[in-house]
Amino acid sequence: MTLRCMRKVTYQREEAAAHSLCPVVSPAQLRPCNTQACPPGWNTGAWSQCSKSCGRGLRKRSVFCQSADPGAVVPDSMCRQNQRPKAQESCVLRRCPKNDKLQWTLTSWGECSVSCGGGVQTRGVQCVYQGRPASGCLAHQRPVATRACNTQFCPRAAPPPQHHHNRVTAVGTTLRGKVLPSQGFPVSISRFLKLFGLRSNVPSNFPCV
Repeated sequence: MTLRCMRKVTYQREEAAAHSLCPVVSPAQLRPCNTQACPPGWNTGAWSQCSKSCGRGLRKRSVFCQSADPGAVVPDSMCRQNQRPKAQESCVLRRCPKNDKLQWTLTSWGECSVSCGGGVQTRGVQCVYQGRPASGCLAHQRPVATRACNTQFCPRAAPPPQHHHNRVTAVGTTLRGKVLPSQGFPVSISRFLKLFGLRSNVPSNFPCV
C-alpha cells in the first residue's frame, strides 16, 4: 500500500501535496490479518538410491505430515490426503548391457548320499547365454549346489539272535561235539547220527568243549 498526502483542489479533483501539510500522525500502513495458525502440510525426505544399477528400478523417500509451527511431525490424518506426495517412483540410471540375458540354470537335486544320519544332495549349476554355456553371470546370485538331506537319526538295529547247535565231526567211529554260536537252528548229535545212520561210542555224559 502506498501512502500519500493529498489536497482537494475542487469538489471532484485532488492532487498530491507535501507530507508536511498533512497531519503528523499518519494512518497505519500495515495491519495484522489471518492470525490463525497455518494448517499442517506434507514434507518429504531425500530420495534413496535406485534399486538397480541398470534397467528399471525403484527409489523411495519418506513422506510425513508436519505442523507449520514449530515444525513438529503430526499424524498423517491431519494433512490433506489428496495432496500427499508419492513415496516411491521408478528410476533408470542407465541401460543394461547386452549380456543381461546371462542367467544361472539348474538341474534337479540328486539322490541323498545316505538314507539317514545326515547326508548331502547336489545339483548342477551353470551360467548360460541364449541356451549355451557362458561366463559372466553374477557370482553373488549363484544358487547353491549342495544342501543337507536325511538329517534324521538312524534307527538302532537289534542284534541278531544267537543260537547254539551241536556241530559234529566224524573221524572213523569217534564223534566230537562242540557248542558254537550260529544263526542256524539247533541240531542235536543224536539227530545227526540218525540221519546218517552212524553209531557213536561217545558216552552220553561226554562233555562238550
